[in-house]
Amino acid sequence: MKIIATWSGECFKSSHVQSLARQIERFAPLDDFLCITPGKIPGVECIPGMYPWKGWWYKFNVFAPQIKGDVLYMDIDTVITGSLEVITKVNRLTLLRDFYRDGKTRVGLGGRVLAEGLQASLMMLPEADRMEVWYDWMKGPTAHMQRLGTKGDQPLLEQHYMSRAQRWQDVVPGQIVSWKVNCCGGSEFRKPAIPADARIIIFHGMPRPWDVPQFKDMYA
Repeated sequence: MKIIATWSGECFKSSHVQSLARQIERFAPLDDFLCITPGKIPGVECIPGMYPWKGWWYKFNVFAPQIKGDVLYMDIDTVITGSLEVITKVNRLTLLRDFYRDGKTRVGLGGRVLAEGLQASLMMLPEADRMEVWYDWMKGPTAHMQRLGTKGDQPLLEQHYMSRAQRWQDVVPGQIVSWKVNCCGGSEFRKPAIPADARIIIFHGMPRPWDVPQFKDMYA
């Protein structure tokens, strides 16, 4: 499996990419890791993105036709806690069910349950399934950025993948968890506990894993 992360050079540090590379080398030693980034990172295989988009928009370089083969996309602020053997064998389009919009438990105003959404921190993206997103995005990247604004890339991915993608939570139950929802129980004041079956911890928003005491040594 080809595991890819993207870094536009903003927000994170090269050491964060290097940490993810070490984690993948430990827990997925038979798989290849590379980072799509404008620069070079010592010890990490890097390739430049085709387009210099910033922030989360840089992620769309993964969908470019120059990237061949199936891809397991992973955000930089991901923590791996166990073998990825089962996860890397998944070969169909697979995204996360949004941890806050699962269509069942998150209640909005007036007691309304929010509709299910997708979360793009970890994606199994077969080459054939990436093309439709790429062609849509390339119709007008600037217009998409203006329309989506702070909502980021997820609404566009939902438009294309909501009805077709498997959900990681269904494919590998308990192996991919949210730090805030599953480890902290939705409260920053609760003592964290990593579920026994967890293999990947998703850090969406704050805190970042390097700000969490038990993970700081991984980024030293």
